[in-house]
Amino acid sequence: MLDSIFGKQGYRRFDDSYALTRPSLFNSLRDSIENRAGPEQVIFLVAHFTDVFTELQDALESWNLPYDIITQVVNERWLEQVPHGTRPPVFLTMAEMLATEMSSVKTSDTSLSVAMMIVERHPLGHYDQKIESFARQLPCPVELGYFLAMDDEIMKQFINQDMILLLKQLGLREHDLVTSHMVTRRLNRATKKMAKRVKQEQTALSASEWFRLNHVTEEPSRHPTD
Repeated sequence: MLDSIFGKQGYRRFDDSYALTRPSLFNSLRDSIENRAGPEQVIFLVAHFTDVFTELQDALESWNLPYDIITQVVNERWLEQVPHGTRPPVFLTMAEMLATEMSSVKTSDTSLSVAMMIVERHPLGHYDQKIESFARQLPCPVELGYFLAMDDEIMKQFINQDMILLLKQLGLREHDLVTSHMVTRRLNRATKKMAKRVKQEQTALSASEWFRLNHVTEEPSRHPTD
């Protein structure tokens, strides 16, 4: 299902994609990874919070998919040293490990392409912008997208039930993955407002803990199209 979202060349940033539940989202992720894995494709699975990172790791283990955990900053040196013939199809990483400023990156593997799947949005938009800054500096075709479930914490904070009901009426089903400009616009506005309200951010291991520690709640819009 995710394969139809991704294109073939250049840098592409796709609209956020949504599933009704976390299990259905992960089923779609698994299908996409298995269909896309190959010698010319590298997949980055990216998390902002530790609980999602652990969730992804557990999923990769249960799917019996080969992967590596990134334990050092991904910069130009890391990229140039990644072995071509023996690299795993999936790299699992925290967003904070992706360098936002790199000097010129060289690669001898001209056929390489990268798919970046960010499996959550951060309540503060500049964290997602850092991921996109990293992706734009890669010397190969990059496809980047965010994948969320309606029961994610950030969705509970920012998206009301009327909007979810509207998506269901428009065709969203349990095992579907869809894009929605309406939901994405709402998330973008909410994260921008949140950045103005959080003066001194408290770090957290999960999105729910982040909202609790930073003492902020966003009342979802009463109108589903706002």
